[in-house]
Amino acid sequence: MARKRCSHCWTPGHTRPTCPKLKQEIRENPEGLHARRARLKAQRKASRGPTVRRCSYCKEQGHNKKTCTVLTFDRVEYRVKNRKFNKAFIEACVDLGFGPGALIELASPNDEQSPYRLQSIERERTYYGSLGMVVGFYERNLNSDLSNSDKYLGSSNQGTVRVRFPNGRTTIVPLPREFGHVATNSSECANGFWKVGSSVKVDRTKFLSGFCAEWKDGIFSVNRQLGLEN
Repeated sequence: MARKRCSHCWTPGHTRPTCPKLKQEIRENPEGLHARRARLKAQRKASRGPTVRRCSYCKEQGHNKKTCTVLTFDRVEYRVKNRKFNKAFIEACVDLGFGPGALIELASPNDEQSPYRLQSIERERTYYGSLGMVVGFYERNLNSDLSNSDKYLGSSNQGTVRVRFPNGRTTIVPLPREFGHVATNSSECANGFWKVGSSVKVDRTKFLSGFCAEWKDGIFSVNRQLGLEN
């Protein structure tokens, strides 16, 4: 690792604010350039007054994000919510037989849907096809935001199911309509284009092994849900 080097005298081992040569020059020449700059810097610092810490998360004074009790509480709260959602999601997958190997089907259009939605359905059908196979799930979007109406941060069309189609194309689509009781705040689940095409037998143990430990523990998406990701 490179040693720090002073930008004034270029001697390694210290920086400009602690430079002994610069301090000596200021003492010996109180009206010189470096002395005037030092006085101006001191005046500006005095005019600003004492620095008050403000938390970048809760915006309160006196602490920072690292020691924020509100953030600590919110992390725990969302972790609990995610674990509750994950349990409901797993139960639904087992009951519906929805997992890798199951088929997902593009819903048939009806006269009650708007022209825009009818066009969207036909566009999906043309590009992908009407039937695809589930190959996994997108854990990043699979969290309690899909059923947490008070602090829903994601857009309504966020996909959660990884699907491969006979033409070789793959995409991520929202949960099918049958998951409306789990993803209660996802309009794309309740009113979306997709439904369960055919089921498979879901072995709970093998099914869970396809998810990372952080997702199963509820902490995988917490930073994103709290707006802490860049």
